Amino acid sequence: MKKAILGLLFVFITVFIGLLFYLELYGKQLFLLALNNAFKRPVSVARIQYQFPLGLKAEKLHVEGLADAASLEVQIAVQSIFEKKIHFSNVKINRPVIIVERMTHEQVSSNPSPGAGGEEGAVVQPPVVKAKTASTSKSVITQIDRLVIKQGQLTYHDGDMAFQLEDVDLKAHQLILPMESVKTDFHLKARIIKDNMPFSGGEVDGQGWFNLVKKDMEAKLKISHPHGPIQVAADFLSQNNNMTVKGNLSLGQYKKSPKTVPQASQDTPVQQAFSYALSSMGFGINAQFSFETKMDNFQVTNISFSGDVVQ
Repeated sequence: MKKAILGLLFVFITVFIGLLFYLELYGKQLFLLALNNAFKRPVSVARIQYQFPLGLKAEKLHVEGLADAASLEVQIAVQSIFEKKIHFSNVKINRPVIIVERMTHEQVSSNPSPGAGGEEGAVVQPPVVKAKTASTSKSVITQIDRLVIKQGQLTYHDGDMAFQLEDVDLKAHQLILPMESVKTDFHLKARIIKDNMPFSGGEVDGQGWFNLVKKDMEAKLKISHPHGPIQVAADFLSQNNNMTVKGNLSLGQYKKSPKTVPQASQDTPVQQAFSYALSSMGFGINAQFSFETKMDNFQVTNISFSGDVVQ
């Protein structure tokens, strides 16, 4: 019995040493190859460090024309040695800053991230640059079992639609790059910033799954305002790129208080005026809304409302 245990222990140690040797020789090359393959554009890092047991950490990640991050940590799956693909059991991205601007020619712009090593939360709008495609003779499949994004920031602009997400925390399971038909589960938490909108500063909580190849999706999204009774909840359902969004907009019933004067708060002037008007009249709104759009070209148009105004 002892010999069998010692034999298994010897095999385990031998395999582990072999994995470490393999990681030392090819780990950094596989890491950079996977990043270039995943983003389809040049990737640079300040330095790469080994992490126990089969991990690598890249500091000051820069993806040309897309994003910057303070660090990227990965754990390589043991089966990568036997598979014809790069397989990460865990990927963690710390403090990424992304600026996406959809324009006439679908150009994407980004700025070198102060959040990756400078002043936190500072974002400067950069000039638009065309993304360069990394030249590879053959795409290598990259599989990610678990993706975690911590303290991220996303600024999005598409015509009249513009908003910013701060304090982004994202967990996702099962991603394959280049994209393959796979169901990816996700859970997103963030804070939305949008000028002159009552729900600006609201807490975002979304979860569900999507298939980017089939363009299928089932998800629920909730926005709750921390300084008032404004709440938005929506269900997203997409099949073959045809998406239907149905939800509820509620503005909690206020007590009549005509003599009430708006107090100092963290709300925007629009939010203060909106809340004061509601409190003065003493009513709330509970409205249902719905609209149709495309999963790969999300637009809020032809939206229909129905509901009640209560006093």
